[in-house]
Amino acid sequence: MGRRGRSGKDTEARGQGGTREPGEPALPPPKPNINRRSGSNKISPGPVPRPFRSHASPFDLPRDARTCTVKGSQALSPPAPGDRAMQPVPTHTFTQRIIGAARVDPVIYNEVEHDTSATGQAAMVVAFAAVCSAIGNLEGGLGVMIGAIFSAIVGWLIWSAVTYLIGDKLLGGTATWGELLRAIGFANAPGIFLILGVVPFFGWIVRFVVGIWMLICGIVAIREALDFSTGKAILTAILGWFAMILLSLILIGGTAGQGIFAR
Repeated sequence: MGRRGRSGKDTEARGQGGTREPGEPALPPPKPNINRRSGSNKISPGPVPRPFRSHASPFDLPRDARTCTVKGSQALSPPAPGDRAMQPVPTHTFTQRIIGAARVDPVIYNEVEHDTSATGQAAMVVAFAAVCSAIGNLEGGLGVMIGAIFSAIVGWLIWSAVTYLIGDKLLGGTATWGELLRAIGFANAPGIFLILGVVPFFGWIVRFVVGIWMLICGIVAIREALDFSTGKAILTAILGWFAMILLSLILIGGTAGQGIFAR
């Protein structure tokens, strides 16, 4: 082979300290890596390269670089537990919500609490329970039905307002009046069974059982809406009932006084 064909091998030989052609300068020998601290001529291995990491841990970054601000918000910071806007609202049908509320399912009460479009559904539950109660008490007629619905809606609004003032302002709960209104409205779901009060000899048992059932649903609704313990929910319900009784006595006394002075 010619000179060009042997160039690769000759270059490799020269790099390994082999023969060189005449006229070529000699290559300097490689310098050993001398350990200068110990003073010995032993060749120490070079620095071991660090393994490549495809994803850096946030703990490897400087403290100031672990969070970055994008348009005034913490991009890497998780949402606060009390941030209701970040919590997704599950989707259930109206019928599923009624059944879940009657089964004392906390998921349903949390769902309707955060769903601002469920206020109308809560009002329908209250009205339907009032109609079933009127039928169960053998009170017929359109006027009676309308009166029962009106009384139930007004009582629902007042009861929710009193519970909100006690639970949120007095006991430190976290809820709006609308959230508590929706949760308490769906707590009336067991009232649908009051229609069974028409059954002879068993009507009072049905009314008693449904009353206890609705009380339990109301306590769970208060607990889930105000985000505190069951004990505080029971205390809120008890104080709310006393406040409602006192308010009723004041209103009845005022009405009776007006009637006496009108004579």
